[in-house]
Amino acid sequence: MRRAKTSSICCINTRIKEYLRKNRIRSKEFAPRINLKPNSLNIFLNGYRCDVDRLWQVSNALNYNFFSELADEIQIEQPKREEPREMTELRQKVQKLETELKTERQQVHDLKLELKVLKEFVQLSAAK
Repeated sequence: MRRAKTSSICCINTRIKEYLRKNRIRSKEFAPRINLKPNSLNIFLNGYRCDVDRLWQVSNALNYNFFSELADEIQIEQPKREEPREMTELRQKVQKLETELKTERQQVHDLKLELKVLKEFVQLSAAK
């Protein structure tokens, strides 16, 4: 028993077919790129199923990510991936170094001002 197409997610074959049409890629030239004969490609494109391996082949052959296109339609919130411990440690080190750099720059600025004042004092003292 065939299932009815219930959403655009089920129509990935139609999307592939549309992509080929828009980009003027003929079945005869595309079929060998995914290890199919032109007749088999037409059967595939007119079908309503596409296994992951075949979609992977199609995406690679066309240099277009159909997986991403499908993922954009899924209305499920993805959990945030936990950052690896090493990345967290490196990020913390960078923040610490940036804080230290800011402090050092302020000290350099303060020392330049102090030097300027001392030079002016020396010039005034020498002028007397």
